[in-house]
Amino acid sequence: MKRNEKAFTQKDLAEYLNISQSQYSRKEKGNIEITNDEWKRISKLLDVDI
Repeated sequence: MKRNEKAFTQKDLAEYLNISQSQYSRKEKGNIEITNDEWKRISKLLDVDI
């Protein structure tokens, strides 16, 4: 997983997206949809294409 390769925790990404770690975890598992804006921000942080 790219997040792990970059040494980011779920908490790191949650803080970056200004959401709780538990909410981020549910998004990562696919239980909650990741918004287009969040995809853009995550891809920029992880330096990957969407």
